[in-house]
Amino acid sequence: MTSSTMGVSSPQYSEFTPDGWISELDYSYLGLFHLRRVLELNDVEALREFIALKPRLLTWDDPQYYLPTPTVYAAEVGCNDVLKVLLEYQSTLSPSELTQEPTNFDRLYLIPLHAACRHGHTSTVQFLLSFEPLTDIEERDAGDGMTPLRCALSAAPALCKQSKQIVRLLLTRGADAAAVYQYGLYIPSARGNTLTLAASSADAEVIKWLIEAGANVNARAAHIGEGYDLTPLHRGCLHHNIPAVQALLDLGARSGIAAVDGQGQLPLHSAVVGGSVEMVALLLADEQARQTTINAKDHSGRTPLHLAAAGGSLEIVTLLLAEDTALQATIIAKDNSGYTPLHSAVAGGFVEIMGLLLARDEAHHITVNTKDNNDRTPLHLAARFDRLQLMRALLDSGANPSLRDTQGRTPLHTLCDRSELSRVSDLPAFDSNSNTALIRRLIAADPHETTSSSNTSATSATGPNIIINIDSPDNDGNTPLHLAARHRHEHVVTALTRLGARGDARNNAGQTPCHLAATIDLQQRDSGGLPELLARQGRVMALLVGAGGDLDARKDGDGEGEGETARERMERDGAEARAKYKLHTRMDALRRAEEPEHKRIDALPTADQEAALHSFLTSILLNLT
Repeated sequence: MTSSTMGVSSPQYSEFTPDGWISELDYSYLGLFHLRRVLELNDVEALREFIALKPRLLTWDDPQYYLPTPTVYAAEVGCNDVLKVLLEYQSTLSPSELTQEPTNFDRLYLIPLHAACRHGHTSTVQFLLSFEPLTDIEERDAGDGMTPLRCALSAAPALCKQSKQIVRLLLTRGADAAAVYQYGLYIPSARGNTLTLAASSADAEVIKWLIEAGANVNARAAHIGEGYDLTPLHRGCLHHNIPAVQALLDLGARSGIAAVDGQGQLPLHSAVVGGSVEMVALLLADEQARQTTINAKDHSGRTPLHLAAAGGSLEIVTLLLAEDTALQATIIAKDNSGYTPLHSAVAGGFVEIMGLLLARDEAHHITVNTKDNNDRTPLHLAARFDRLQLMRALLDSGANPSLRDTQGRTPLHTLCDRSELSRVSDLPAFDSNSNTALIRRLIAADPHETTSSSNTSATSATGPNIIINIDSPDNDGNTPLHLAARHRHEHVVTALTRLGARGDARNNAGQTPCHLAATIDLQQRDSGGLPELLARQGRVMALLVGAGGDLDARKDGDGEGEGETARERMERDGAEARAKYKLHTRMDALRRAEEPEHKRIDALPTADQEAALHSFLTSILLNLT
């Protein structure tokens, strides 16, 4: 930037002119911001005035705003003229004058050269390197242990062109490409050289420069700040930097295809997580590498297919299935939670991927009903996450709706136990009619027979016997109607009662669905929606009574509410909820009135403010009583 000659009293600094700001003992932030403006405008004359009036300029500190020192900031904005003045002034100071007072934080970018490298100012880097021996090309930042070369490589992608020039300049001047990352005492030795940074965004030419300069092509990144023991190949795959990965493979990193990171993941896992099908294809192009990596599991037991299914990448799933020579083993492989790739796809709601996995004859009939560690099938997961479209597709593919998880729940129990209707991903289809059809399939002896409406047990004419009852209890004795009533899911209750669910069934605690519908959980309720909640509760109660429920039936189990009727519980909880709703409404109104009232009081003369505030607080107390 060209130097300006303005002076501290120039109109450009009119916002920084209150009397007294320029005294030596004044460390106001206004003075610091004024100085920053001088540096940004490359105003040498104004800076010289600052130096004359502020002899401790270089030791200024701003712990509140974390502003860098003047010298560092001049390098950060790339203003070489003012930077030269600052460095010349610095050379006139004694060591004691140069020592900064300790602060309560580790300041980043304490070194001008690091700031210039990180912000892509090539001319400033050249200028600073001319100040040797004052400038050390291998000096580490006290904040994060970075060398200038590493700062240049970690610059923002928008500065890629400038950073490339700086990298070339530093390497030409002898910067150590093998210098490892150092941060405190936590980093193992020989971890994290420059190549691990470059692999995320640098082009093939930069990769070649670094390797030629001595960077280890298979060096692992540090634990802190750079991931989990990633090699350059891992990092390039994760950031889908195909030119860098191709260069690494061509220059000696091919053996690293089988290297695992701190999570036990191969570069292929990283490529899948990065979401680049081109990167996955590049890694699978080598037949030997493909055979050893395509079915590999990480420390969580996940194969690349697990990760692709969970991430929703249809193209990558298609490619992995096409390249796998042991397809059946891959499709039925379980991770440490017992999930198959089908579980992962269903949990993510990816219909097309689910269909692709089920279309493979090799494992179709095995995976569709495979259980995880909690005995949940893909159909359980579809119900748990309100994936109604996926539930229908799974039933069409032969999913067994009678299987139970470790809580003794069928997919129907899980579907009825949703606690928030806002989570439903298929809202247009979420009504009483569609739920009646879906639930009819879940209780049918053969889920492909959608015409059955019996609420009693039935036996399939094809395949193994499946006996399902709409009032079948889970381990706590709750029927699907209990669970739907507890959350006042009106559409689900309507569908269940249409199909003959009993409103008088009791769970292990002696509660009927009416008892559960009568309870209002004040901790999970939005008080603003109380009127609608109570109205919905009334409609659900009417449905339950129509199905044989009795509001005056007493709870016959032990514990809270023993002997209490549903009507009594509804009246008690309703009264408490209304009282709390009334209080919340008043408090909301007071909060809305508080800010303008405070502004009005602040505008009053000081002598009148105390009385006005007392009057306002009194009115608040009266409104709350």
